[in-house]
Amino acid sequence: MSDKLGARLAVTMQQGGGFMDGQGAGNFAGFVPAGFEGVIPPVADPGKRDGFGDADLFALRGTLNYSFAPTTELTLRYFMSQDNGDTRQYDRIALNEDSPALNAGEDSDPLKFYASEYYSHQIDVSGLHGEFSHQLSNALNLDLLMGYQKSERDVSGNGDGTSFPKFRYDFDEALEQSSLEMRLSNNSGSDVDWLAGVFMVSDSVDFVSDWTSYAVMSQYSSPYNQRRNSVALFANAEWYLSNDFSLGGGLRYTTDKVKFRGSNIDHNPWGVSTYESYFKSPSNFAWDREFSDNNLSGKLSAKYYVNDQLNLFASIGTAYRGGGFDGTSIFTLEETQPFDSEEVLAYEAGLRYVDENGLNLSLDLFAYEFEELQATARLANDTNGRTNVGKAEVKGVEGALSLPLWQADSSVISLDTSITYLDSEITEFHSNRVNDVQNTLGDPLPGSPKLSGNAALQYQQQLANSHFRARLDYSYHDEESNRLNAGEGNMTPSYSLLGLRLELALHSGLTLYAYGRNILDKVYFLELNAGARLVGAPATYGAGLTYSF
Repeated sequence: MSDKLGARLAVTMQQGGGFMDGQGAGNFAGFVPAGFEGVIPPVADPGKRDGFGDADLFALRGTLNYSFAPTTELTLRYFMSQDNGDTRQYDRIALNEDSPALNAGEDSDPLKFYASEYYSHQIDVSGLHGEFSHQLSNALNLDLLMGYQKSERDVSGNGDGTSFPKFRYDFDEALEQSSLEMRLSNNSGSDVDWLAGVFMVSDSVDFVSDWTSYAVMSQYSSPYNQRRNSVALFANAEWYLSNDFSLGGGLRYTTDKVKFRGSNIDHNPWGVSTYESYFKSPSNFAWDREFSDNNLSGKLSAKYYVNDQLNLFASIGTAYRGGGFDGTSIFTLEETQPFDSEEVLAYEAGLRYVDENGLNLSLDLFAYEFEELQATARLANDTNGRTNVGKAEVKGVEGALSLPLWQADSSVISLDTSITYLDSEITEFHSNRVNDVQNTLGDPLPGSPKLSGNAALQYQQQLANSHFRARLDYSYHDEESNRLNAGEGNMTPSYSLLGLRLELALHSGLTLYAYGRNILDKVYFLELNAGARLVGAPATYGAGLTYSF
């Protein structure tokens, strides 16, 4: 906009894309538990609906950059998004393949589901970020990073994938967060580069979960608010012993304080609530709790440049995840208790190699040891809550390779590939259930597939007035569990997907493209929870154009 002021605007929209077909309530339409006719409302039937799961997203980001002087600069970013799409829908396996007595799964087609209501969500996010940098002297820099963000989220659903609402939820959440980071640094290229600063963050959450449950024969709520304040002091230095070898070290001291207060309300609208017997807990209770903790973490690292193409590195460090409170659902007093902070000891080593022929290679070896591992687990009264479950170890290797396979005057065929191997194990598990301990020790961590990777074969052809690209993508995801105590019904099978993209870029700035995702139309699942399953998108095709000016 001028020699000192620049602006940028980015906007994105996404509509449609739903691929699930709702069949209404099916056999449960009008159902009322025996003996409660005229007391509890019957299961509603919303009728059929094809193409459920549509996206309805709009997002915007505006950036202003102002240079007060060559060594002083301010950048401001405003962002907002509105997401009013359909909620991702679980399907349920057919009744003859399932174990629960009450089940609305009536076929084995994962792209069809049965529901008493078609759920959508409304998620609004907005915020402002600022970055101010100023060079105090030739060797000393000051940086300020400021942030403010708020969101409002209204989400409903029935997580077991049935039309019989054993547990139907409505979540209403308002979140605000503000942060400030101030740091001084010296990266002038002398023997020692250093950085030191302070980071402060404060957030507040007001949350209401409303539940309608035929299993409990009632409607109940858990309104609460949670406030967290965290402050950290940090410093890091890198010492260049020679042009080829450097040592690094850093420390971070963090203190956290959390307040958590709320209440549980059993509305008992039909006068037949079984809340206390079902959850084995008093209803209509309140709580007011606090949690505080502090931690000193550190890291040591070394880097060695063997030559201009190859460097080696290694590090050892500790990390910290602050404790606090869960709050997704508060059905019992046990769920109002805080969980402790989690700590991890991390080892990493690896290499990077780049040569003039376009070969890029990276290799990382890592091992993590977790103490007071935080996870969602079954509590004493069979409800689920976030708690400290014990210890775990993760070992793995990650590699990436990029190289040209064939090259002529105007065309290139290249390969990009990466692979990750994880060996995770729960080595200690806390529970008052002997079976849970025995069934969990030695299990992999949830969300930790042993093997995953992708490969892309790309062809590029330079034409007279354009550039043509064709890219074939392959990805593989090994089986994984999504929870602790994972049984056969909680292990997502492995899957592989194939995609294709064709692109013609004209020198005028216009680009035409076409793509296909999951072009072999594989049926795969992102999550399994006993009989409920979250299916991935089937074969999807599209085309479009972009214009750069």
